[in-house]
Amino acid sequence: MGQNLTNSEIRIRFSTLARILTFLLLLCINQPQASVLSFDESATYRFTSESALNSWPGQDLHTWLQQQASNSTETMTVRDQDRARPLFIELKNLKPQRLILLALFSPSGTGEFKIVSKNKSFAQGPLLQLRFGDKQFFVPADLDTFVAPSIRRPTGTMDHIIVGNEKIGIIRFVLPPEVPLEQKADAAQLNLQLTQRQHGDTSVVAVQFDTQDQNEPIENGFARRFYQDQGIGSHPAVFYADQFDKLEILPLIQHKLGMLTTPWSYQDEVDYVQLDAVENKALSQQRAILARFTPNKNLAHNAEYKFASHLGSEPEEAYLRYYLYIEDNAFVSGGGKLPGFSGTYNRAGWGGRRNDGFNGWSARGTFFASVVDTNHLANHVPIGSYLYDVSDNRKYGYTIPWGHQASTLQPGKWHCIEQFIKLNTPGVSDGQLIAWVNGIRVYQNTSLNFRSTEALKIEKVWMNFYFGGTSRPSTRFDMYYDNVVIASQYIGPMGKLKTPPSEFD
Repeated sequence: MGQNLTNSEIRIRFSTLARILTFLLLLCINQPQASVLSFDESATYRFTSESALNSWPGQDLHTWLQQQASNSTETMTVRDQDRARPLFIELKNLKPQRLILLALFSPSGTGEFKIVSKNKSFAQGPLLQLRFGDKQFFVPADLDTFVAPSIRRPTGTMDHIIVGNEKIGIIRFVLPPEVPLEQKADAAQLNLQLTQRQHGDTSVVAVQFDTQDQNEPIENGFARRFYQDQGIGSHPAVFYADQFDKLEILPLIQHKLGMLTTPWSYQDEVDYVQLDAVENKALSQQRAILARFTPNKNLAHNAEYKFASHLGSEPEEAYLRYYLYIEDNAFVSGGGKLPGFSGTYNRAGWGGRRNDGFNGWSARGTFFASVVDTNHLANHVPIGSYLYDVSDNRKYGYTIPWGHQASTLQPGKWHCIEQFIKLNTPGVSDGQLIAWVNGIRVYQNTSLNFRSTEALKIEKVWMNFYFGGTSRPSTRFDMYYDNVVIASQYIGPMGKLKTPPSEFD
């Protein structure tokens, strides 16, 4: 397309009526469902959706874009003419996808230019023009924004898009049902409207993201050989396994009175005896552990499995797998703590006691506030890690969202959460933390620094459910956990077949 456009076709580019008709048609079709990139107006340089804490692929968005040569256009130059005018970018390699997500960035130079956003003018906002034989389609953008390393707040509601000087414009189009996806368009063009001011000549390329749903690989572990975890404690890699189905109120009272020893150390103030059958919420048989968050307290549940007390020693690497259920329709008004590992030794690594490398560390899980302003992930709850490590000087540690769409949990469903930790060589930042949700690897970090001495080990598994910080929930909500397995090798989701799979399949 580009220079081959007729005058009448160019006039269509500016036809408000054509845009309004297309927009009304888009309102009649379903909005996009879950995809690899859950892009929305809260996108930033770090997140495709800051609301849902979903990350872009890779650690550096700009570097990752530069690697997408096969999905990009040829580099063109926008001249500094300081006048408003149309800009046409030919998209020769456009992949046929229902969601078209394009990034505009400058591979070199310091110039930049502004484009009219859909928020400023529906008539002059970004337009995708497609031709299939004698049929043409004009699709207006349904989302547009720009991001940069120096811009921390979302810009998806601004009236312009800036491209160049590390600023990346991102535009999404939803193709209507009549656009064929089984064939590549004969011609595709991105139509944009420049504003009056440009700042230096700017090179620009357009890159298309892959937005199609993908079946990410499920990493199966030894747990798949045990139907609903029955008998999983017999596996040689298991340190401890618990489905909580055999615990009754009397043994728990005996434990509280010091008459019975259990593998778990409970805090007295926690109402841990609420192990009644939880309707259909129990994962395997009858029971699950309830962690109830209420506005009058921060702590919902706390239990510890201390390795030295039960194994006689403390490991330097371990796996923890448990199933988590957040009640349906739960509203989580803020963040808090979830289960993980620690070596606090009652000295440091929690409660504002900073890790200096010699006193203590922790790597608990964490949850964030419910997603409230994005499309298909609304009401979901993002999760991640909450760390006290040597490299961080903050008094209260820091949180890391796992950043994957699978780690933004849907309430009303059980989720299999697994974490692996390997402590670093003292003095070397080679500690590891890996996380899986429902068997999908969602996070991996191999450069952590938990300790400066070999005296610090993995002291315990910490089943900690805590709201805050200091703030408390605005409303009550419940979490349940079940089927805890602690092991020396990857565990994976529990078996769903009564006949275990072959050792060789």
